[in-house]
Amino acid sequence: MRRTFFEATNIHFGQITYLFDQIWPLAVGMWNLRWQVAGYASVRSDPTVDELRERFVTGSGINGANIKRACLEMTWQQQQDHLARVVLTNIIAIHESWISQVLTDLGLKSNTRVKMLQFPTDRATNTGIWSCVDDITQTESPMLKE
Repeated sequence: MRRTFFEATNIHFGQITYLFDQIWPLAVGMWNLRWQVAGYASVRSDPTVDELRERFVTGSGINGANIKRACLEMTWQQQQDHLARVVLTNIIAIHESWISQVLTDLGLKSNTRVKMLQFPTDRATNTGIWSCVDDITQTESPMLKE
């Protein structure tokens, strides 16, 4: 793994890698399940939710899976969109955690700065990421300057 200046960056890169190590196999598994359910439904016209649960879910330990809705009533594109939302939500949480940790490491953490680094700059109100970066870089770091 490539080393970065902030240890928090290495940790959060690891979290992003772990996220995708889980998401990609989930997407592939869903794609394969959709293929299997479509094949089953082609020989069993209009299978019921219970029938599909018995055929594809029993033994998994998963409760509440509606295979009919997930594989026959939703498109693959819709499911990819849902997975993308899961990834985006997690990436945002990882990013917010990274911001908090880097500011802590710099000794500059405040709720205001954490929030400002999460949003684009609004020059009218002097808030947002670049306003915060301008603020925290006003004092030079002797360590970085060397």
